[in-house]
Amino acid sequence: MISDEAVRTYLETVGKRGLGTLKTITDLRPMVEALETELGQAFLKDDITNHSALINRIYESLIKEGKAEQKDVIHLQLLHARILTTYNKLQIYQESVKKVKEAKIK
Repeated sequence: MISDEAVRTYLETVGKRGLGTLKTITDLRPMVEALETELGQAFLKDDITNHSALINRIYESLIKEGKAEQKDVIHLQLLHARILTTYNKLQIYQESVKKVKEAKIK
């Protein structure tokens, strides 16, 4: 959580350009809150587990048969994209929160 004082200090330091950072935090906060729930963590864990299993399945298929099932490759690509997007959004959120919390009035 970001305190009102931290937001005030941040805006006094960076001015109107800080509104973009605050909008980013506001936009991404629902996703972060969802991932902090038991259900959100279960979904993310399932995605990571399925991603790992698909990599192993595709690897074994390539070794044994020299080819992989197209459906497995597509599923892997979709899971990979979803995990990467989630990771990137979390990074952006954390960096934005850090900017606000570390702002100091000059």
